[in-house]
Amino acid sequence: MSILPEGDAMRLQVDVSEDIKVRLKVAAAKQNRTMSELAEEALAAYLDKVEKATK
Repeated sequence: MSILPEGDAMRLQVDVSEDIKVRLKVAAAKQNRTMSELAEEALAAYLDKVEKATK
């Protein structure tokens, strides 16, 4: 379920520990991707898992 059309983006500020920030930054650099891309992918996977578990 998406409120925004595919490809549209919104800014979201999330507070994370310094450890998570560093790990995310390192992973993004290793994969030549942005931190936002990895964070969105991780959030989508988590939400898919939660939605499947509650059905």
